[in-house]
Amino acid sequence: LAQLDYGNPRTFALLTLLFPGFDFSRHFHVDHIYPKGLFTRNKLAKVGVPAEQLDELIEASNKLPNLQLLEGTINNQKRQKMPHEWYAQQWPDVNARQAHLQSQAITSLPEQLNQFMDFYRERQETLLARIRTALQPANSVETE
Repeated sequence: LAQLDYGNPRTFALLTLLFPGFDFSRHFHVDHIYPKGLFTRNKLAKVGVPAEQLDELIEASNKLPNLQLLEGTINNQKRQKMPHEWYAQQWPDVNARQAHLQSQAITSLPEQLNQFMDFYRERQETLLARIRTALQPANSVETE
């Protein structure tokens, strides 16, 4: 489940399960946290990603750890901005920004694209823990 791709209908469903509380009377998109347009061979090579890692990063950019639910109008405003820049604009107050990031299971946002896999692996572990919790039978949660 933690490897679901962008565009897979199950991805939206899983994100709604992992991140409850959205007002779905509004239109939500599955958004790339690090914009998909940044993950081209040329752009990655320019920021120092070794050639042997290019395919791994391009593939990872479309997987669940790099995806979140975002209201459609906000997603359209975000475009190709690096996430640390966009989050700072969206939530100028540091505490509000941290609270939002925490609610999205985002523990860090590297400013350099060549550090993307660190972000990816960290968020993947967080999402795996949430998936395990969400899929536990109700009676096993009560006994812990």
